[in-house]
Amino acid sequence: MEQNHSDWQRREDLIDELLGMSEDGREAFIAALAAEAPHDADALRRWLKGIEQPLAHLDPPSPALAIGQGDLIGHWRVLSPIGRGGMGEVWLGERADGLFEKKVAIKFIRGDRAGLRGSIESERRLLAGLQHPGIVRLLDAGVNADGHAFLVTEFIEGTTLDVWLEQRRPSLAQRLDLLHQISNAVAYAHERLVIHRDIKPRNIIIDHNARAYLLDFGIARALVDPADALQTTNLILTPEFAAPELIVENVASVRSDIYTLGGVLYFLLCEKPPLSVRGLPLLDAIKVIRDEMPPHTITATGASFPGEPRRLLADLDSIALKALAKSPRERYGTVEAFLADIGAARANLPILASPPSTWDRSLRYLRRHKIAITIAAIVALSLLAGMAGTLWQAHEAKLQSLRAEAEAARAKASAKNATAVRDFLVEIFSSASPENARGKVPTAIELLDTGVHRVEAQLGDQPELQAQLLDTIGAAYNGLAQIDKATDAMRRAHAIAVTATGEDSPLATKLTIDFALAVINRSSNKQLYEELSQRLEKIVNRPEDSLDPALRISALTEYGALRGAQGNSKDAEKYLRDAVAFGHKVAPQGSEELAIALFNLSFILYGKGHISEAVDTVRESLVLRERLFPPISPAVAESQRMLATLSSVIGNLDEAADLMGKVQETTRILYGDTNAEYCVVLYEFSNIRSLQGRLTEAEALAGQALAILKKAGLEGSIPEMHAYNWLALAKGRQRDWADAIENLRASLAIATKAFGGSGNAVLSRRQNLAGFEGMNGAYVSAEHELRDVIAIYQKAGSDNIVSPMRWLGNLRRLQGDPIEARSLHTQALEKAKALFGENGFLVYALQLELALDERNLQMFDQARIDAETAKRMLQKLQHDTDTIDAQDVRGILAQLDALQGRCAGAVAELESTWKRHKELQDTPVNQWQTAEASLFLALCRKDIDGSSSGEAQSLLTTSVRTLRASPLADPYIKRLAETVQASK
Repeated sequence: MEQNHSDWQRREDLIDELLGMSEDGREAFIAALAAEAPHDADALRRWLKGIEQPLAHLDPPSPALAIGQGDLIGHWRVLSPIGRGGMGEVWLGERADGLFEKKVAIKFIRGDRAGLRGSIESERRLLAGLQHPGIVRLLDAGVNADGHAFLVTEFIEGTTLDVWLEQRRPSLAQRLDLLHQISNAVAYAHERLVIHRDIKPRNIIIDHNARAYLLDFGIARALVDPADALQTTNLILTPEFAAPELIVENVASVRSDIYTLGGVLYFLLCEKPPLSVRGLPLLDAIKVIRDEMPPHTITATGASFPGEPRRLLADLDSIALKALAKSPRERYGTVEAFLADIGAARANLPILASPPSTWDRSLRYLRRHKIAITIAAIVALSLLAGMAGTLWQAHEAKLQSLRAEAEAARAKASAKNATAVRDFLVEIFSSASPENARGKVPTAIELLDTGVHRVEAQLGDQPELQAQLLDTIGAAYNGLAQIDKATDAMRRAHAIAVTATGEDSPLATKLTIDFALAVINRSSNKQLYEELSQRLEKIVNRPEDSLDPALRISALTEYGALRGAQGNSKDAEKYLRDAVAFGHKVAPQGSEELAIALFNLSFILYGKGHISEAVDTVRESLVLRERLFPPISPAVAESQRMLATLSSVIGNLDEAADLMGKVQETTRILYGDTNAEYCVVLYEFSNIRSLQGRLTEAEALAGQALAILKKAGLEGSIPEMHAYNWLALAKGRQRDWADAIENLRASLAIATKAFGGSGNAVLSRRQNLAGFEGMNGAYVSAEHELRDVIAIYQKAGSDNIVSPMRWLGNLRRLQGDPIEARSLHTQALEKAKALFGENGFLVYALQLELALDERNLQMFDQARIDAETAKRMLQKLQHDTDTIDAQDVRGILAQLDALQGRCAGAVAELESTWKRHKELQDTPVNQWQTAEASLFLALCRKDIDGSSSGEAQSLLTTSVRTLRASPLADPYIKRLAETVQASK
């Protein structure tokens, strides 16, 4: 049964009476009480049961576990012990399969109740969602074969808060800054409905950068059997810091954590716990925890702060004692209110905390000695009442009243919001029950639809909460690829927030940023992009100090990303660089917002061809995200995916494949294998496999992505645009130009609809489509299109002209101008080496194109040098020696052998090339390329077997006939055929 404040007050009075009785007297008292108030009697029995243990059990030493160095615990290997305490042992460990490279802390928790495994698993799912720089990340949890629960967290190099204070002797400002970090982490958890319960100095780790990390979220709750949760005193907490209601009634709330934060503030000021209960009998210890207020920090201090204003120290004393109030109702209602008062004290402003709590102490003294001092109390209270007008000035009374009203209003609003959220969730999930759903299990989308309806219908009197819930639902729609529904919900959320709080409010600002984050590169609605662009432009142009730093980084990031999606790469780069610079300025140790800004900047740099800087930028993003998030998380996977893409561009194909393999597994775990996000990974992996020469696998991956998207009804979506693109590239690498062109046209149509006629997404597809159509014979129109794309890139100052210059050079060679072809390929090669280094796939391809240009110019020795260089580069890129690319290189070297009279070693390769071409589709392009292969084979057969060779003559006759008739054949090859034919 839920316990309200009046229950707490009444039962506390009853416990007062119990504590003064003998054991027999207690039983008789409770028996009499049961007749009138059975619920109170049951509560007292449960409380007595909970305290029937020695005080040592509040924080006992744990027995040694049968764990040894090198043992495997799930996916983790135990390395060495690093600590032992009340909950068990802590060991240093590592991931056994290498998936997570950093060291971890493995905590083995004592406890053997039957439901422990389920509790640990429940906490693991809940706490895995806590991703905050100040919270030590939970990586794994479970119960090993011996029945011991374990938790795996990231390992932080540092010291606990108590040791840090002793070693560093920090200033008061440094201590308060540290408390601010800790409190922000707790506030973040509270927003996600997670209560810590056991915040204490030894659960706080400080690293060498004075960055605080909070340990052991949720362990206290996981170790309490739900069946006993209301029947026992909480015996696993640290008594000097635990909230009274947790020790006495095991009732936890946000204000229980406020109490422990007050205890940490007290410890920072005094370097000792608020209460001392070590060595006391249990009942005496509980009395102290429940009734005794700590001494004033100024008189109890073990630290001195010379030069600090006494007013500041007095205010901090009041704040600590308010947070440590025995009744939860008398504490701060939220972490934000607690921090606001500390901020006010530091700024020399009035605080909400009451002056020293003599009144509270008096009431508690009266409660413990009711009969003995009743008359004296009445007299004292009468005197106080009569003196009130002279002791308090009117303005001070008014000020205190306003403070109390403000705090009460905040607490009331917080409680109202919490109740509304609870009722909302209960109604949504109850709608999924069979009796309410008429036997049908609702889909996630249907549950969200119900949520939208209920939020609109029931929360009209709480517009801020209404807006936040609609925003959350919109993000969920977006995750399910329901872009239109996401857009409607998030647009409505913003409109409500603007009406309730104003356009420049933090809430309206955050909702705009959330909206942009959800739809950029997902929606194809150009009007929506323009709407968001106007909103974000206003936000980023506000004065720097008018916006929370984290919100400002996010606003600059999303505006930059949006401008990039709209095709303005110049603006995109500017605002993203601004976001990164501001992020480094306000959060030099790194933050989630900075990691996102870095990732987006790497994407724009990649689009502009600045590959080296893009690689460095995304690596910085990945390092930050690996520190801030679990290894199996969307954020880490996103940066890994971009790094894989960039690694493939610069020729690090093994690293790219390894990274993308991890991303594929992570995405499958997080989203399943039918989600749009999984499709994105599939088609990007397709490109890497294509570059590795594994073309069948590449085509299969891209085809699988398309099939999933179509089944999900996502035709015309941005993910489908990418899937068509990568499938087209895989087809093109197999010389299947017709299918390649068809898929690329589909991709370009979606891109044009989404982004208009400009932007890298559109231009890259235009250039590749022109290249494919040129290879399929449309030389003139393709050349015109490529020159137009190059001009657009050059006008924008983009370096992304290497691919269109390669295509254009190919077309010039095929139209009989190898001189211009060589010039274009030489320029493109120099640019590619500057951008990608010496080993990129595009560098290899251009080196081979130069060999063909030089072959046509009859510069055979130079052509051989370039072809051999290309061969060595390809061997670094592809381990398989029988890929299409490897066959192409060997084929060109064999052609040069034939042209230079070295046929003895070339015939086998030329015959292989000819047979391979004969198996291709019977298209005009493949016809002349097959005739080309036949011509070189005939040339060597003639050289080896003599001019009378029937096989050579037959091959030559066929190839000459085909080449003469082809309007598409390379003019050099045509002339060569005529020359060979004439010399027979």
